[in-house]
Amino acid sequence: MKYEFIEPLQERPKVKKKIRYKSTIAEKILNEFKESDAKYAKVSFEKLKGIYKSPAFTSRALGRIAKRLGLKEKISIYSDENNIYLEKL
Repeated sequence: MKYEFIEPLQERPKVKKKIRYKSTIAEKILNEFKESDAKYAKVSFEKLKGIYKSPAFTSRALGRIAKRLGLKEKISIYSDENNIYLEKL
């Protein structure tokens, strides 16, 4: 049978499996906040300007990572035009 996009293989290719997640900036921010004693924290978007497009995109990324780490019920994340705010629940 002829395929347009795939090429069937007889055996498994010899490539490495991805073992763990790459540590992201969002994950570092959440871990830093989780380990701190602060109940509230502010992350200035100026520090993240080259990494994320806007504070809204940053807060969404933080939310996705928080969900993956099981912190969704423990940390609240919201933003305004210039900053991202974190709150321990």
